[in-house]
Amino acid sequence: MEKSSNKLIANNHALLFDPASLTVAVGYNTSTTIQLVSEQDESVHVSFVYDEDRTQSTDYIKPLEPINIPRHSSHMQIVLQITGLRPGHLIVGCNASPILNASLTEQDFLRINIARSEKLDRIINTIGWLSFIAWSCSFYPQILLNFQRQSVVGLSFDFLAFNIMGFFCYSVYNIAFYSWRNVQDGYMKLHPHGVIPVLINDVVFGLHGFIASFITIFQCLFFEHSKQRVSYTTSILLVLFILFLFITTILTSVDRIDLLLLKIFNFCL
Repeated sequence: MEKSSNKLIANNHALLFDPASLTVAVGYNTSTTIQLVSEQDESVHVSFVYDEDRTQSTDYIKPLEPINIPRHSSHMQIVLQITGLRPGHLIVGCNASPILNASLTEQDFLRINIARSEKLDRIINTIGWLSFIAWSCSFYPQILLNFQRQSVVGLSFDFLAFNIMGFFCYSVYNIAFYSWRNVQDGYMKLHPHGVIPVLINDVVFGLHGFIASFITIFQCLFFEHSKQRVSYTTSILLVLFILFLFITTILTSVDRIDLLLLKIFNFCL
């Protein structure tokens, strides 16, 4: 089960979900805690809303009952039971009454991924790692053969050039999707109940492929290569790709269009 914690702060008031990001399978239960840290000397009524305050009901999890946090109990942790009902992704927010006299940060929510099946989730992860092992093993025969021959004669330098460029873009795409909150938020705005389509094995595979390609290119610099080189056509295409990525990265970074940048890297795979 994937979990993380977010602290939700507003001046002298704070809400603490622990964990603030979790995964639960349909038909299963998990829990998180909510804690109000406040200098406010009165009880607080907290109700829950879904899909970024758009609705007070949901069929993805069993709706959470409103809670009352008594006065003088700002550090009390209240357990929230999460029951998965339908596969997808859900963002749970809070409404407090009386309203806290401050503006909460953009992190005042609980992220929930609802898996279709716990067993299916394990099967998907297992197949993903088996695929990673199978594809990863395919890199080493060429590397070992080059080392044994002390030669890379016959190896396509054009293929290596495109390969390392592809794995670089693929790694950037996966790492950003897996770990960059802005990218995930942008994806969820387009697919409110979708699930992030990148797993840790995707990230590891991309990085491993990039490193293996780099090792092969390193061999080309020192082993016999019979004056082989990257063709002019490939060189021109790679320069155009790099310029395209450089310019679009600057433009999207200035406008903070993180998801668009990821689509561009995906296009260059």
